[in-house]
Amino acid sequence: MNATCNATGARPAAQISWRHNDREVLSNWQRTSSSRGTEDVTTYSTEAALTVQTREDNGTISCIVSGLEVLNDYKDQRSIAIGIAVTALAVILLGGILVIIFRSGFDRKLPQPPVSELPNAAVVNSESSSYQTLPCEEHMYYSTIKTMATHNRVFQAKDMCLIINLTKGLIYDRWMGTISVSKTDKKCVVITAVNESATQRADIHWDLFVKRVLELPHNMHLVKVEGICIEEEKLFLIQEHLSCEPLSSFLSNVEQQDYSLTTKYELHLKQRLTFARFILEGINILHSNGITCNLNVSAPESYLRKEYDQKSDVWSMAVVIWELITENSVFRSRF
Repeated sequence: MNATCNATGARPAAQISWRHNDREVLSNWQRTSSSRGTEDVTTYSTEAALTVQTREDNGTISCIVSGLEVLNDYKDQRSIAIGIAVTALAVILLGGILVIIFRSGFDRKLPQPPVSELPNAAVVNSESSSYQTLPCEEHMYYSTIKTMATHNRVFQAKDMCLIINLTKGLIYDRWMGTISVSKTDKKCVVITAVNESATQRADIHWDLFVKRVLELPHNMHLVKVEGICIEEEKLFLIQEHLSCEPLSSFLSNVEQQDYSLTTKYELHLKQRLTFARFILEGINILHSNGITCNLNVSAPESYLRKEYDQKSDVWSMAVVIWELITENSVFRSRF
């Protein structure tokens, strides 16, 4: 018995199998051809043939076509593909917008780095300096000095290195360290920061103090300010390092020289008055503006009644001169 089975106009191509009396048998041959219709739609036609020899008079031969029973039209497929592409682009665009919004919000929460420029400092020409003081009635007076602009720097933490701890005081900690001034050169400096206990005190204004120091004019009687550095929310003040000995040690050397008593006294007084003049020239710039006293001893009215004016500075300067000349404290019972 010969049997033929055809599947015409299928998309995709169909597969034909045979069953004889519920037993699967192989085709003698199977051919598939394709044809292109309208709108470039390709369809497939499959033909299979089977030849069997039957021993029974009755039986069944079944032709089974496998594959997709229904395939969407080409237009429908193209519409589905376009919809998927548009949806994917919309998801990508939405995701990008959400990432931008998240990052901008996250950046606003982070502490901002310091600006790369500090307030312009001033340079004092010692030969042509002029000072002017406001009336005593003004509580916040200051000296006006002929200035010439210069620039300080903000150093990165990687450019600063702490080497030796010089002082660990009640308010400030100081180190000797280095800063990188170029790719190959480093400079020795003194680095100062307020300690942890002092940050809890209401009368310590470290940030304001650093700002005032940065705004000071350059003067031969003041230590040069190199700049600042911020590391882990801690503000460091960086100043030049001077290789010198304490003033008291320097002055005591005169006492050890083999001079006559008169000469020794004259040198003693002359040196101290010279240093006093230098100190007063520096103090003339270091007014505290009523915030905190830069001198060792505050005037009584400043300490007891929080009153501050020019007379308070005169009183404090007198204490400095007294201690410098006598090498003793004015108030031994208090200190």
